[in-house]
Amino acid sequence: MKAVLLNFRKFIVFNRLGYPVVIEMKLFKISGRESKHYPEGYRLGWIAFDPESPSCRILFDSLPPKGVHFHIDADSAGVKFTWESLEKTELLFFEMVSKHFNIKKEELL
Repeated sequence: MKAVLLNFRKFIVFNRLGYPVVIEMKLFKISGRESKHYPEGYRLGWIAFDPESPSCRILFDSLPPKGVHFHIDADSAGVKFTWESLEKTELLFFEMVSKHFNIKKEELL
């Protein structure tokens, strides 16, 4: 299976106290059939973190064997969630980033 990079975004937003948060989002399309690891044929790696304390983070990824899941801060196990669509997954990511880092949603969307 070959992965083709569909989208790469990297930007900085500032929380309500003025501290920076780095956001990096990579989205790949996997050739071949869809699987539980790559819903709709997507592989994603999205992270938001505090550059002063990188372990303070929200991380979404879809690497085997876990399939789509997220990590909060130093949690290495991750939490699985049900994939509904790429759009809903991106909204979930931004909602979690907004809450975790105290950022206005409008700054992210």
